[in-house]
Amino acid sequence: MIAVSSRIFQNCQNLASVTLSPYTQNIGSYAFQDCTALTAIEIPASVLGIEGSAFTRCYNLKQVHISDLTAWVDIRFWGEESNPLHNGAALYLQGQKLTDLVIPEGSQFIRAYAFYGYTELNSVTFPEGVTDIHPHAFEKCENLSYVTFPASLRTIQTGAFNRCNNLQQIHYSGTIEQMQRIQAYEGNELLLESTWQLTPENTVAYIVKYVLPITLVYLGIHAAVIIVCFILEHRRRKTPFLRF
Repeated sequence: MIAVSSRIFQNCQNLASVTLSPYTQNIGSYAFQDCTALTAIEIPASVLGIEGSAFTRCYNLKQVHISDLTAWVDIRFWGEESNPLHNGAALYLQGQKLTDLVIPEGSQFIRAYAFYGYTELNSVTFPEGVTDIHPHAFEKCENLSYVTFPASLRTIQTGAFNRCNNLQQIHYSGTIEQMQRIQAYEGNELLLESTWQLTPENTVAYIVKYVLPITLVYLGIHAAVIIVCFILEHRRRKTPFLRF
C-alpha cells in the first residue's frame, strides 16, 4: 500500500501545493498539520482513508481537487480535521467547483465527515438507493439551503446536518408513511425544523387517503369538492403544496 506517512510534512512552512500519486491509498495522521502556506491539494480516487488531524491548521488551503465523486464519498475520514474542506477550502471535481452537489447513482451511504465544514455547498441531491447518512457528513455546511432526499432514506445519523444554519427547504420523494419511518438522531434539529415538501403525486395520495375522509365526515360533500378542485389545480401545475 502506498501511503503518506504520519507527520511527514508537519509544519512544512514552504509547502504551497500537493499532488498525490494516483496509487496513494492512505494519508497518515498529522501528515499536513500546520502547513500554513498550503493552498491546493489534489487527492486521487485511490485514497481510501485520511487519518486524524491530517489537515489541522491548514488555514490557507483553498482548493481540493478530485476526479471521482463516488470515491470521495467513500473515503474514511477519522475526524473533522482529517477532511481538508473543514477550514473553508472549495471542492473541485474535474476542475469545476462543486456548489450544487448531486450524489452519484449507486451510492448507498455517505460516510462520516465527507463534506464537513464545506461552506461553498448550496444544495445536495441524494439519488434513490441512498439509505444512510453517517455522522457529521454535512455538519457546518453553513450555506446549505436545499436538500433532496430519496424515498429509500432510512437513517440520518448523529450530527449529519448539525450547524447547517441556512437550511430552508427539504424535498422528499417518498410518501408520508415512508418519511415517518426515517430515523433522525440528535444533532439534526435544524433539518427537522425545516420545511419538508412532498412531490405533487405523494401529496395528492396523502390528501385522498387522510384528509378527504375526515372532510366528508365533519364538513360534508361541498368542502370535499373544494379540496378535490384544489388538488386537480395543483396537479395541473405540478407543484408541491403539502409541507411538514
